[in-house]
Amino acid sequence: MLHQFNPFVIRFKQLSILPNISECSLILKERPSNHHQYNLPTGEQVATIIVGCDADSTDYERDINVICCDGNLKKVQETKGYYDPLQYPILFPFGTHGWDINTTNCNGRRVSCRAYYSYMLQILPNDQSILLNADRLLQQYVVDNYVKIESGRLRWIKEHQSDIRSELYQGLHDALHVGETNAENIGKRTILPSPFIDDRRDMTQRYEDGMAIVLNGGKPDIFLTMTCNPSWSVITSELLPFQTPQDRPDLLTRIFHSKFEKLKDDVINKGVLGKVKSYMYVTEFQKRGLPYVYMLLVLESNAGKRAFLPRIKIKTSASDGLPFVLS
Repeated sequence: MLHQFNPFVIRFKQLSILPNISECSLILKERPSNHHQYNLPTGEQVATIIVGCDADSTDYERDINVICCDGNLKKVQETKGYYDPLQYPILFPFGTHGWDINTTNCNGRRVSCRAYYSYMLQILPNDQSILLNADRLLQQYVVDNYVKIESGRLRWIKEHQSDIRSELYQGLHDALHVGETNAENIGKRTILPSPFIDDRRDMTQRYEDGMAIVLNGGKPDIFLTMTCNPSWSVITSELLPFQTPQDRPDLLTRIFHSKFEKLKDDVINKGVLGKVKSYMYVTEFQKRGLPYVYMLLVLESNAGKRAFLPRIKIKTSASDGLPFVLS
């Protein structure tokens, strides 16, 4: 089918037609034994490493090249529409183009990279999506395109330093502020804006906000955790016979987010644990890939009066997926 319908198959060389294919070898290296710190996660997940660019370069592109049938090299840019069908020919056997900078919607408005891939991962009624049935290849597709989105944001930030007024945070002003006296250590830096998630400024800002909440409302009264249960019926009912919950990370995170929003409504708005004066929470992922939430609650009537911090864990019934509270 690829030879018949995929336009890229006939344009680029394949490994099988190389004359020296017998000289190619595949080397498998075993992991060191008894090194617990190097143990792989128990969940079958895909990870990636983003390699930064040089200090004097704005090139975040990946060094991917393909050989045409005429012997010429062609660089595959991640911001081009033909990147997806070349990287994932099984997912796009007809050579369907992915996102590029000129992608528009039906109204002629440009579509961002994040919006495009969010649409690609939507669960539509009666949709026989090859992408959502791709198991671990789906995980690679999701991680790969997340890196594409993040690289685009970093590229924009580096090229628009003047727009975020980075001169207020870098150079001699910062050096003098931290007491730097060695001129060799003073150089040009790329400043990330505070809304950039997980940046030092973002983490510092969140920490200071949390401390301000405690200073204003008192010590937290309840430490609440909520974890995702892969046996929820709303998850298992959407899986195909050959799929496991780990094959559908999009399904897990969406259902967990929906249930957590319901929990927030019960706790914050309806006050099932008492009238809440202030709260804070963080969402993380376990080593096996399941999302969970830590939440601190400061109650209106008991703020700052309790000598201990009760821990409440939200569990759910595997049959109906309805949450109940254990204190």
